[in-house]
Amino acid sequence: MCNTGESIPSTELKYIFNSYYRGSNVNDNPGYGLGLYISKEIMKKMQGDIFVKNTKDGVSFTIVIKQVG
Repeated sequence: MCNTGESIPSTELKYIFNSYYRGSNVNDNPGYGLGLYISKEIMKKMQGDIFVKNTKDGVSFTIVIKQVG
């Protein structure tokens, strides 16, 4: 999954899955910094994971799901 918005500053990438973490680009936008934390926790409970990286066009999220069977 990708977006075409602003990249995340590389110094902040390691923190975006922390609870209550809000990046430097949030300005006055409402939020609690829980969305990506909850996503990461759900993926861990499903024995999967979620990763993020900046791309030339924005930000890319990779979701890893355990294969059953």
